[in-house]
Order: sequence, then C-alpha cells, then structure tokens
Amino acid sequence: MKLTVLGSGGSAQTVRRACASYLLGDKILIDAGPGSYRNLLKAGGDPLQIKVLLLSHLHGDHFFDIGSLTWGMSFMQRTDPLTIVGPAGTSAMVKSMLSIANTPNSFMKFRLEFIEIRPNDRFTIDGMTMLTAPGKHVIEDVAYRIGDICYTGDTAPSDSIVNLAAGSKLLIHEASGLAENEGMLKEVGHSSSRQAAQTASRAKVEKLLLSHITPAVSNKENDLLNQAKSEFSNVEIAEDLLTI
Repeated sequence: MKLTVLGSGGSAQTVRRACASYLLGDKILIDAGPGSYRNLLKAGGDPLQIKVLLLSHLHGDHFFDIGSLTWGMSFMQRTDPLTIVGPAGTSAMVKSMLSIANTPNSFMKFRLEFIEIRPNDRFTIDGMTMLTAPGKHVIEDVAYRIGDICYTGDTAPSDSIVNLAAGSKLLIHEASGLAENEGMLKEVGHSSSRQAAQTASRAKVEKLLLSHITPAVSNKENDLLNQAKSEFSNVEIAEDLLTI
C-alpha cells in the first residue's frame, strides 16, 4: 500500500511542513492537520475517493483541516458518505467545528458517519481490519495499525505501541524533540527521536518514519536523525509529499 505524507509537522505549521496527516492508498486518511488538505491536492489525491478519516486524538494540529476537507468535498459535489473514526467526543467536535464555521445545511450533500472507539478496539471498514492501541498522551490518543503500517499519533514511549507495531513494515512514530529534552517531553506526552527508535527496535519493525517534527526542532533534523540511528538503523525523517 502506498503511503503519502500530507503533513509531517507537529503543534504548528512551518513554511516547510503542514501538520499531521497521512494518506494510505487513495481511500484512507489518517489525521487532518492544518495545511494537509492543500497537500492532498498537490499530491494528486482525490478527495472524492477518501472513504474513511482516522483521527488519533482531538488536538487541533491533528484535525483542524476537517473543515477544509469537508468544504472541498462539497465543492466537488461529493454524495458518498464519509466515515470519521476517532476517540470519544469526535462526533461532537466535528459537528461543533462545522457549526462554528457556519456551514450551510444545504451545502453538504453527503453524510458524515461517526465511529467513536476506545483504544484496543478492532474494527473493519471496506473489508480492511484495523487494530488500535492507546498512546500515552495528555488526552486520549488512539494508535492505529492498518495492515503492515502502524501510526502512533502523539505519545510518550509506550509498551502498547510496541505490541501494536510488532513486526510491521512501517512505523510512523512522532519525534517531537531531542534526547536531552526527554524529561520535558514525558510531561507533555511526547517522544524524542531516540525513544521512537527504541520503540522501533523493540517492535522489530522494518522501517521507522519520524514525524510530528515541531517548530522547536525544525532546524535540528540532523540531530534528530543521528540520535534515532544510535538505536535503530533503518530510519527516515518524514517530509511533506514524501511517498513510500
């Protein structure tokens, strides 16, 4: 399955990076951070083909472009329903966002269908089984495994992520900071690139993709990469529009 990175940044956009979002094939979108809808179009993705949006958690840098996504789909005359999967509160959050944006009822010609899940739930959409596990964040975070691809959302180091990712071909793991800041990162439920690599090593994955690169470390990518490679060799830093 092809993965396209639509947003490799975290917390806030930069000139170079939109916030968290990843397209699997042409039907599954994981997170919809600000700036990601434009990158979906730049990458040649078709909003009308997307069947499901998986949300890891309800922090704005992972969902603010739901408005852009749904309005864009409406302008394209979408009629097929869109399924949005996420933790408790997802339905209320999305409906509130669209209401605050004064989205006309007559504008959207398609239904939004919601599946609110808890970590460790297993569910099937369009014939594809998806596994989940809890991340370790300041609010509930759902990590997903779809086939041989595992995505963490935002998380401090977690045994549950190791178990979810075990043997996967690709682990997309947040890397919000450097090893010297791990004490602070733990307090806010994030990981360093070194800790992400330790998770990849323990899970025996084939490849690690570091993502959620925050503005604080956007000019320290060599350090992020080198610290990760001290623990795990097959590692790459995500870039917007990268395809794997």
